[in-house]
Amino acid sequence: MTDLDLYPHQQRAADLLLDGKNVILQAPTGAGKTLAALLPWMNRQTFKRDFPNQCIYTVPMRVLANQFVDAFAHLNPKIQTGEDAGDPEFIGSLIFTTIDQVLSRFLNYPYGVSKRKANLYAAAVMGAYLVFDEFHLLDPASTLPTTLAMLKMLKGITPFMLMTATFSSTMLNELAHELDAEVIPATPEERAALRGLPSQRKIRRYAISAQPLTAGRVLQVHESLTERRSIVICNTVVRARALFDELRRQSPETNVILLHSQFLPDDRKSAQNRLVALFGKDVNRQIGSAIVVATQAIEVGVDITSAALHTELAPANSIIQRAGRCARYEGETGDVTIYRYSLKDGDPIDLTDNPNPYAGQQDILAKTWDAFSARDGQAFTFEHEQDVLTEVHGDSDRLIVSKLKQGAYQHKEQMFDVMNGRHNVSNASDLIRNVFQARVTISNTPDSLRESPFDAPAFGLHPGSLQKAFKEIEALPGERPFTMKYLLAIENDKPSATIRPIGAPSMNGNRYELGKTFWARRCWSFTRRWRVTTLSVGWCWAKPATRTAGRRRFRWRKSKNHTISSPSNWRHTPGILNWCGRQHSAPVGRGTGSRIWQGGWNDALAGHRAISAGRPEFRPCCCMMSAS
Repeated sequence: MTDLDLYPHQQRAADLLLDGKNVILQAPTGAGKTLAALLPWMNRQTFKRDFPNQCIYTVPMRVLANQFVDAFAHLNPKIQTGEDAGDPEFIGSLIFTTIDQVLSRFLNYPYGVSKRKANLYAAAVMGAYLVFDEFHLLDPASTLPTTLAMLKMLKGITPFMLMTATFSSTMLNELAHELDAEVIPATPEERAALRGLPSQRKIRRYAISAQPLTAGRVLQVHESLTERRSIVICNTVVRARALFDELRRQSPETNVILLHSQFLPDDRKSAQNRLVALFGKDVNRQIGSAIVVATQAIEVGVDITSAALHTELAPANSIIQRAGRCARYEGETGDVTIYRYSLKDGDPIDLTDNPNPYAGQQDILAKTWDAFSARDGQAFTFEHEQDVLTEVHGDSDRLIVSKLKQGAYQHKEQMFDVMNGRHNVSNASDLIRNVFQARVTISNTPDSLRESPFDAPAFGLHPGSLQKAFKEIEALPGERPFTMKYLLAIENDKPSATIRPIGAPSMNGNRYELGKTFWARRCWSFTRRWRVTTLSVGWCWAKPATRTAGRRRFRWRKSKNHTISSPSNWRHTPGILNWCGRQHSAPVGRGTGSRIWQGGWNDALAGHRAISAGRPEFRPCCCMMSAS
């Protein structure tokens, strides 16, 4: 097929795809999965096969898309993500993009582009060769069922390839059956060939520890290493920060780096560059001493290695994903230590009883601990890791697939409703990525962000964490101009050809006075897509940091069948669960003549109550924290 010296799994995957079959490839890190996926597209003209001229390579995270663009720059690829809109119309021959960009286009709600051309972008997806990498990271409640339904609809029309390293054999075989796809490896000979890959010529041992994960324990192991490079992974940001501070206090001469999901984009990129400089493949790791403390943010997308990796107990698939940052490259030796106990406020806690962020997975955590306990101290191959995955996740994966099958018809109907315009953008977001976060940016000058607030650097926080942060900041001594603000949309008085008026009969002509700003009965919207943003009634679950005379406080308002009465019960109130901290993925207010955010910011932590289709829903705001 090519002058390249191919591995058997790469050759077979390319042959199957060029013969009109779809493929699911499960292979370890360093097995050349990306090349296997691109080979049939690269050789389509050489072998004169009926194969799409365009390849859309989909990943679950932006950082992965950025890495692939750099690695395959010689193929002149395009990138399309929320942060880097290099090809919003999907014109390029090779596009690296994120799963939300692909699904939004297929559903006729493309992010960041005109709704009038939505069907063209859907056609771009249907006419391309689709690759889905790190498929195991898709959310089984939203992204996974939508992706599976899309692939079923495109069966026989669009060739596709799914790739993963950490699916149980149960999930792998069930997906292959549902999608009528070929699994690689499928035979003992193919699995044996994977064992012989150069990337598998390494030693990675797994061990358990009955001691709590502490700075002292990490430093004890770290000082014994020849290559003093250690990675510590905590399940929560709070514990990661605490351990980071303690490591710096106990070992000031060690270069300690912190990385978690609440970094602003530039800060995250800077931290990742430092990691690669200290933990990368071609670095002399015998010089200096470095420890990185991280959360799940390090599980994928960071190409680094270490001699020792310490991790809090997590589901087996996450443990194995994390272990990919230990003894990653050929010829290396490393040790992964799994801790059942950690520290909270200085006291030991059992992570099987404190599962966050893995709430509801206590049984999986217990099975994970038992599986690694039975193999304590053993060196694992890729096959050993697959055995653990099947042992721990087999039953739960079978249940996930069963639920997917049971809800397949209803899910497909919801997709059709969105594609036909019978549902709005909020329903499309539910089908794409169910994110339980509020968007937060930090600034002392929020008025400077009015024109394009969603372009401001931001990070995501769980609403409960945001509420906790508000209370903690309010309890601090000293005066502040504000603590948190939320974004208010008002009437657009600069209409243009790109916007049109829409009514808000459910507002009954009322105006809600917020300082000197009014919410009017009739607003302007960039497109109908932003109805939930422009026709809003504010609500909040924290007092304003400051109030002026004549300004009304926000208050709880009745939803459809209940009254939201207090912040303490918001998690248990059906109506407010619909808010879920979800955010619009495209910047709101972009476009010629669109200035829907000129109302500025209002004091208090708050969200938007959307008036849409005659029923109340809750959508999020862009929150603002004071930097002082």
